[in-house]
Amino acid sequence: MSKPLPPEVWLSLQALLDAGHHEPSLGLLHSLFEQCSTHQQAQELLARMRNLPPELMQHPTARRLYVQTLCRARQPEEILSLLAPQSPDPALRVYQAWAQVRLGQYQQALQTLEEAAPATSLDWSIFYRTKGEALFWTGATDWLEVFDQARAHLHGSALGRMLLDRGWFLNHLGKRSAAVVCWGRSPGLPRARPLLPGLGPQQPGLCHAQRPAPQGRAAPAGSPAP
Repeated sequence: MSKPLPPEVWLSLQALLDAGHHEPSLGLLHSLFEQCSTHQQAQELLARMRNLPPELMQHPTARRLYVQTLCRARQPEEILSLLAPQSPDPALRVYQAWAQVRLGQYQQALQTLEEAAPATSLDWSIFYRTKGEALFWTGATDWLEVFDQARAHLHGSALGRMLLDRGWFLNHLGKRSAAVVCWGRSPGLPRARPLLPGLGPQQPGLCHAQRPAPQGRAAPAGSPAP
């Protein structure tokens, strides 16, 4: 069971906000986001952020942190709702594409990523994982080459989740031996986690949100819930 974020940090954040110190508040928020290694912690941070002063949340840094937290808390619908009415900062387009993949909008996601690519401040780990997954579900043959480019931008449990997803995709293609190797190399995650018959440890997808049936490949019967 995941631990809640340290309660004292919320007191520190409130003290900074009460004193009008917005820049240090943003730094503390970023630190809190980095500590969110589980879905439960991300949900906790998201609930707190929704109650922060609007003037703080209008800051570009706070806005990006909010979208990142929505991604980690598996809220694709809210991401699309938040970013759809405008042309988002290119750095936010990777999260828009992630949300589109979660909802089965694979071609739209690829287009969104193409528009995001000129930016240099992207979260490249999500960029390559999202693009690789969209290519996988549309039947492209180069999906794995793209997906694997995320490795250079990941470490620890994040790399472990990427390898679990990689194994799930390979297993879906009938390459179970290669999938088992991926699952066994997942750092920071339980090695003895039981596998679902014919599938893998989990359904893939960055933050492991549910998705509709894909367009280019058939979803296996009995796909595990996230």
